Amino acid sequence: TTVSVPDFTEYTRQQISTWSSTNNIKANFVDEFHDTVTAGKVISQSQAANTQVYDGSSITFKMSLGVGVVLENFVGKTKGAIDKFISDNGLKVNYSFS
Repeated sequence: TTVSVPDFTEYTRQQISTWSSTNNIKANFVDEFHDTVTAGKVISQSQAANTQVYDGSSITFKMSLGVGVVLENFVGKTKGAIDKFISDNGLKVNYSFS
């Protein structure tokens, strides 16, 4: 049996998982940062939209984590400077001192 592959561009991970389960397709997910694709949406799919795949096949989905942040070298920086960078970039951090 074959299954028609939709365009998953606007699907969430949960919607893909539901579709995959319903159609007996194994969904593999790879997460990566992307400058233009919203976090949680599909960047690409290994099987093109509107093609047919066999029941039991696998499709790999690259999912967006949103825009990435380039980290500075924090060696020698004060905690205040690091906290400002974190705040300015909407990040969260756990400090560990040893």
